Amino acid sequence: IGMITPASIRLVVPRVGAAGSSAGTIYALGTVGSLLGTFLPVIVLIPRIGVRNTFLSMAAVGLATGALGFTSLVRDTTTKVVPEAVETPIGERVTQ
Repeated sequence: IGMITPASIRLVVPRVGAAGSSAGTIYALGTVGSLLGTFLPVIVLIPRIGVRNTFLSMAAVGLATGALGFTSLVRDTTTKVVPEAVETPIGERVTQ
């Protein structure tokens, strides 16, 4: 599980300069998902629909999320590999 976030960041980083913003977004989404996944079942779902149905509904949400992510990854054929960082003198612009 510890490799999911770094792998996700690698997939969404459009360029080296945007790595921090992309990493922050991924970690924020992961935190929100962890909070919802911890408290929603215990406080809302189990009392209303029971343990079995809560388990089945969470499994369905997980599978749907994974399928959505996989299909968007497969459809994206325009993904470009991020080039290695190039050192330049301060103030000089790099164009590619």
